[in-house]
Formats: sequence, C-alpha cells, structure tokens
Amino acid sequence: MDTEQIIPITDAEEYLIKVANKKQEEVKTKEQNQTRYNIRVDFWTSLLQEMNRSSTMFQNVSPSKDNWLGTGSGYSGIAYTFTITGSYARVELWINRGSQDENKTIFDKLFASKEKIEGKFNAELDWQRLDDGKGSRIAYSLTNVSVFNEDNWTEMINFLTAHMIKLENSIKDALEYVMKG
Repeated sequence: MDTEQIIPITDAEEYLIKVANKKQEEVKTKEQNQTRYNIRVDFWTSLLQEMNRSSTMFQNVSPSKDNWLGTGSGYSGIAYTFTITGSYARVELWINRGSQDENKTIFDKLFASKEKIEGKFNAELDWQRLDDGKGSRIAYSLTNVSVFNEDNWTEMINFLTAHMIKLENSIKDALEYVMKG
C-alpha cells in the first residue's frame, strides 16, 4: 500500500505561490534594510567628519548602521546622542545608569537647573522624564527632515553639529554638579 498524500492541483499551486511570495518579501525586506543601513553609515561618516572639525566629542566614534550614535559624557550611563530618522534629527543627553530611580533623580536635579541650562543653550529643550521607562532624555530636534533624503543632509549635519556642541556646553556644569553633589 502506498501512503502518499494527494494535494489537489489548485491547492498545491496556491501553496507554492504563497511560498514564493514569502521568499520574495523576505529578499525585499533584507534589501531595504541593507539600503537603510548603507544610507545611515554614509550619513554618519559625513556627520563625524564635520563634527570632528569642530569638536573632539565624537573623535573616537565610528559610523554605525543604527539610527543613533552616542558618546560618553564622562559619567557612566549618561551619553550625548545623535538620533536620525525619516522625519527628524535630534541631539540629546540620554540618562540610563541602570536604576530607574537613580535615572529619575539625576533628571530631576538637572531639571531644577532648567532655566540656567536653557539660557546657555539659548532655546527651550525637550525635557523627557519618561516616567514609564528606565531612562530619561533632554533633547532638541529638527523636524521635517529625513536621513533618506540626501538633499536634507547638509541642513541636518549643520544642525546636529552646532546643537550637540551647544548642548554639551550648556549642560556640562550642571551635570558635573549633580554627579558630584
């Protein structure tokens, strides 16, 4: 007795089409991710060249495929970070030392110096305590730009470079006071 399963021809064709479509989608997704990663590496390479002309903050940082790039602040778990997406570019101080309570305490102490920090920065910052999350951030963003539109790159690089330097200069004294006090 032969125990082969017989699949109706129409069902077999549909199955084979679904398998082929799935493989095509997987290939397409992989290609899109690779393109996205290549664009980010190219952008970060250009940004780091410009940033390193103006500051030593990111001199030991290499381009990445990620949508963020960070460097230390001199304090464990506190980093200066660039973030780029298809809709904005952002500079930030990211606070994530491991303990949610410690992170919120540091943020709150910096927030107590908000007026002084923003006075040095010469603009309002976006203070994100992120109560439901572990970390917190202090950020400044440029909207309506996309890393995937190379025509935006000069504006984004100029914004990110100038404002990262301003952010560090505006916050470093308060951060030192908070971390040592």
